Amino acid sequence: MIKFEKALNIILKNVTCMSGEKCEINRSCAGRVICENVISDENIPNCDNSGMDGYAVKYRDTRRPQTKLKIVGEIKAGTKPQRIIKTGEAIRIMTGAPIPEGADAVVMIEKTKYLKAKNEVEILGKLKNNENVRLKGEDIKKGDLVLLRNTVLSPACMGVLASLGKTSIKLVRKPRVSVITTGNEIKHFKAKGLAPGQVRDSNRLSISSSLERDGFTSVFVKKVPDNLKVTKNILKKALSCSDAVIVSAGASVGKYDFARPALKQLGAEFSVDKVAMKPGRPFAFCRIKNLPVFLLPGNPVSTLVTYEKLVKPALFKMAGKILPPSKVLKAVLLHDIKKEAGRKEFLRGILFRKKNGYFAKTTGGQSSGILNSLVKANCLIVAGEKITLLKKGTKVDVEIFE
Repeated sequence: MIKFEKALNIILKNVTCMSGEKCEINRSCAGRVICENVISDENIPNCDNSGMDGYAVKYRDTRRPQTKLKIVGEIKAGTKPQRIIKTGEAIRIMTGAPIPEGADAVVMIEKTKYLKAKNEVEILGKLKNNENVRLKGEDIKKGDLVLLRNTVLSPACMGVLASLGKTSIKLVRKPRVSVITTGNEIKHFKAKGLAPGQVRDSNRLSISSSLERDGFTSVFVKKVPDNLKVTKNILKKALSCSDAVIVSAGASVGKYDFARPALKQLGAEFSVDKVAMKPGRPFAFCRIKNLPVFLLPGNPVSTLVTYEKLVKPALFKMAGKILPPSKVLKAVLLHDIKKEAGRKEFLRGILFRKKNGYFAKTTGGQSSGILNSLVKANCLIVAGEKITLLKKGTKVDVEIFE
């Protein structure tokens, strides 16, 4: 049995980043990693423009008190100025509209008074040179390195690409993941009237939805019975169409568990087999021709916890991303927790805040088959391998759910 941290390190060393692919830029690119530097071939903005609704003026005309200027036109956003501004003149201008030739400042409308009788504007207060003028290339200059390769495309990055008129970009390919659930007792999650001992395939939906949430693609999702030949054929198909395979209940070693022997017949090399963690001890990891296969315990809670702690970091690396560290808080434990030495435990917990700090308690029974205990939880209470008792009133590490 391998310690949790060692198992994770082995897995991460045995997966590599995916290759790049050229993609049309659209909203589906958000959250993905770019494989190239992005250099601007334009200035943003492409001309000097107004940062306010107001009047474009010559700064020197406004230096004397109670300046009155003749209004000689109007410039809307997106239109080209039709005249050069002269001494003693002002032009109404809207936010984003190009600054007319001859003007070097914009007076915001709140600092002016319109004199209708003479079609003039009186300037109230002082003005600075270039005030309220957004200069050409102020945001991005032509030739600037805008985005570095390995950048994760945030909504702001997407906006920058759009403003530059980019239509395609090279991105790290998203890992294609197959999900296989095993067992004669497993029925489709929509099944009605289950016989005694039968269970609905909750793992199929929980794993697939976890993958979708994290930005990965489920390309092949299948349930297989407890049959070696069928299991081997399904695994062979999954390996042929995906970049990683997740097998639920594949970590088991019972008489009718055939995922392991099927994988070994296909040439699997196991580097992780049983992890000193709870829930999730039966977890295993292997590779077949460098393609990673994750064997998850079949109990629903174990499936989700091992996905989060051991599979998700590996898939993030394959996608070219670094998984942010878990948000950990110290919280006062509201009751004793006993555990066995030698395993790192992730207990489903409820974290809440009072005036005097954070407090935590478990959701109740911690059996790996009680999925509802994970629904009630908003955190995991973490207990290290050497700990056998967490006492009421002591501070414990708590990992907050996103």
